Amino acid sequence: MGVFTPVKQPADGQMLDPDTRTYNVLLRGLRCLGERGFALLTGRWRALRHFTTSPARSATSSKPHSYSRISSTADSPETR
Repeated sequence: MGVFTPVKQPADGQMLDPDTRTYNVLLRGLRCLGERGFALLTGRWRALRHFTTSPARSATSSKPHSYSRISSTADSPETR
């Protein structure tokens, strides 16, 4: 296997043959799927950090996480 790269258009203005253009179209189609998947993964990375697939951890941790620090500091006597 290796890295597949598209074929560039010749500098002298000639058109690529239909087989080469089809090859480039197929590569663009595969590349867009990979880039879309990566964009979704990076966009949802924050949620994935708090997710586990371990049945042992999900069964023992019935207490929900508290992500808000503002509410805990607003009620403290030091801020009044």
